[in-house]
Amino acid sequence: MNFLFFDAESIHKKHKYSYTFGYVLTDENFNVIKSEDIVFNPDLTEDEYDWRVVRTMMEPSYYLKDVNKKSKFTSFYTKIKRLVGGENTLCIGFQTESDVKYLLGNCFRYNLDSINFKYVDIRDIIAELTHEKVNGLAIEYVKWVHKTPELSHTSVIDAMMTCDVLKNVLTKYKVDLKDFLQIHSNMMYEVKDYCYISNGETRDVRINYPSTHVKINGVRYHNPQGKKKDWIVTFSVNLLLFERYIKFVEIKNNTESLFQNKKVSISSNYENYNYKNMVKIVKLLADMGATYTRGISKADILITYDSVVDEEGKIMPCSKWNYVKNLKNDAKIDVMSFDEFLKCLNINRKELDNMEDVDLEYLKDEKYSKM
Repeated sequence: MNFLFFDAESIHKKHKYSYTFGYVLTDENFNVIKSEDIVFNPDLTEDEYDWRVVRTMMEPSYYLKDVNKKSKFTSFYTKIKRLVGGENTLCIGFQTESDVKYLLGNCFRYNLDSINFKYVDIRDIIAELTHEKVNGLAIEYVKWVHKTPELSHTSVIDAMMTCDVLKNVLTKYKVDLKDFLQIHSNMMYEVKDYCYISNGETRDVRINYPSTHVKINGVRYHNPQGKKKDWIVTFSVNLLLFERYIKFVEIKNNTESLFQNKKVSISSNYENYNYKNMVKIVKLLADMGATYTRGISKADILITYDSVVDEEGKIMPCSKWNYVKNLKNDAKIDVMSFDEFLKCLNINRKELDNMEDVDLEYLKDEKYSKM
């Protein structure tokens, strides 16, 4: 049997995913066969980083700008799955719950099959043999190995420290690991189908950590969460469905209205942050014989919107409005305010908010990606 000592690190704000997987593979006598620090692009937006962790724990062991240039987890999935899931391999870690959660979170995030494996947390072994409280890895390393931990905080170094601690503990108590685990089988844990054990209870990553990414027609899209759930952002599900709806919504050509046969575009100050209402507006325009366009250069009418202030208190400029202001005098783009526009639609802001949402789930069908 081989032992695979492993560790993973996370810089995600809610600690769902890892950006490293370090391991040290040994034989039964703890002779190192291979060690490696697998580092991958965390693939996070700026607001998803835990910047305190980035500043205090990630650097200088890893530099974010360099890590972001790496390949994503999907490029290493098969390799990691093969490493930890070998029939003759036992995975061993220190405070393994977090490492397991990160690893499963990565798999679920990218719609990959769960990586299933058996593992041991050496804290259980130390506690059983010493009947003492187990401290953090660095403290236990000094206690059992009698060395100062390396300053560099990398996954592969933590995995090696875990190996050294366990080896010295077993040596002092004259214990064979395989024999010990046969007696204490309750210390053997198993990851299966996104589930793992925490404090004696089964935890399911799919329930506790819903994916922020989904795969549609073979392509991965960001699924906005929290306050951004109603935003239309690059590479998001909202943007995909919104653009498909603009393309496939039925236009009623036999309707006489102010907007008939017109192309309407709304200020990015509203469009980017009101996905559900924008879908409603597209439908209302279609019912009046008009089409919606995100590109202002193709528009006949621009709908302006109130100034929007960012988190730092600065007014966010609308690129569409700037475009119109910079046009020559002979440009034929009409401009009206958002409230004037709604009045032409015979509704107000509150009524728009209270309108029933338009279900766009059908647009996820692959046929709409090819039409």
